[in-house]
Amino acid sequence: MYLPAAERLQVNINVTYLGFDDEMKFRTRKEIRDLLDAFVDEAGAYRLIWDRPLKRQPVHKDFPRLSCRLKIFSHIDGKVFDHTTDDATPQHQIIFEALDVIAKYTKEEFISSAVKQHFNEFVLPEGDLSEQLLRFLLSK
Repeated sequence: MYLPAAERLQVNINVTYLGFDDEMKFRTRKEIRDLLDAFVDEAGAYRLIWDRPLKRQPVHKDFPRLSCRLKIFSHIDGKVFDHTTDDATPQHQIIFEALDVIAKYTKEEFISSAVKQHFNEFVLPEGDLSEQLLRFLLSK
């Protein structure tokens, strides 16, 4: 049955959550996301990223790459962590200091103690920094 334009119902579809089985192949997930992309709003897109498990986030690759241009502003005490200058601080040390600063502002004390006590067990001055950081982030 055909309805005249005045009688048609207008519908907006917005995907706010999209979950996948961990066993689903990457290609299948990508195909589904590509099909539904037009229906995912900006908040949904961010949620899709942040709902991924840590091991599927690119933090371990991006953080070392961006750490030398990192500024952290604390709205709590007004302090600024700034390693945007071209100093001679080793990259693993910059990452440690940044994680230490970030951990101080979490409500979970174990995060700050884990950074202080275990970071240097996983992240060394030599070797693949991103892989070392990944192992640290996934450790308990």
